[in-house]
Amino acid sequence: MTDIGQKRAHPPNGTDMKRKLLFVSLAAALVAILSGAPAARAQYSTPYELIKAVKDRDYAKIRSLMLKCRCPNARTTEGIPILVIAARNGDTTTARFLIESGANVTARAEDTGTNALMEFAQRGNLDGVRLLIESGADPDAGDDTGQTALIYAVRARKARVVRALLEAGANPDMADYQGRTPLDVARQMRYRDIEKLFADAS
Repeated sequence: MTDIGQKRAHPPNGTDMKRKLLFVSLAAALVAILSGAPAARAQYSTPYELIKAVKDRDYAKIRSLMLKCRCPNARTTEGIPILVIAARNGDTTTARFLIESGANVTARAEDTGTNALMEFAQRGNLDGVRLLIESGADPDAGDDTGQTALIYAVRARKARVVRALLEAGANPDMADYQGRTPLDVARQMRYRDIEKLFADAS
């Protein structure tokens, strides 16, 4: 017989067992994540630092980081190649270094569909345009709407870039997806100086 005041131990019910198993599983998962975190940071930190250095135009750091990761085609989480970032910054020095390091000159940004040539063209960066053309960029490549570097240059009224693209073999009859050619855009915007460039090139 047992004493009246003595409590009996009850076997754990199904709910308690499930809770304990869930707790053990979560604890094990947390340990696994924490143990793998340093490796993950080591794997991705250098490309991320490179992206930031390109944005900041920190040329010395760009060169140093490139030696570590060899990743000239790194992209942001939004899908923007670092070569396009350099072009948007008007940074021909970084663009040249990235190309020499193996960057793909045809790579397009996922947010706009533009490549480095288009970005340089619409900013009137003649040195950048010449660099990309000399490096094999296709002057007739289009963005997500079919607009070429030539159309971008016309819209921005960058006459010197328009002339350079035409001399590089850009097709003045290459229309966008709405059927507008670079000359159509120049006429629509009444850029007489640009129209004359097309007339002289024909």
